[in-house]
Amino acid sequence: MNRHRDQGLERLDELEGQMHIHPDFVSSKRFDKCLDGFWVFRLGGKKGRVIGKIYKTTFYVLGIDTSFSAYKH
Repeated sequence: MNRHRDQGLERLDELEGQMHIHPDFVSSKRFDKCLDGFWVFRLGGKKGRVIGKIYKTTFYVLGIDTSFSAYKH
């Protein structure tokens, strides 16, 4: 994807920051079935971003980051 990170989806290999993944999501094996990496899209520019994982056609929302502190960019 050759878009600026304010548009479309951005893929991250890992999250380094304040966000934690709920243990039920991992223990249910849903985490392992998802595509590699974490996927991020922005909410109207500076309003925040949604961080999740993708499995087939499902986007699992793992967190909503309104303070831009879930990971370093």
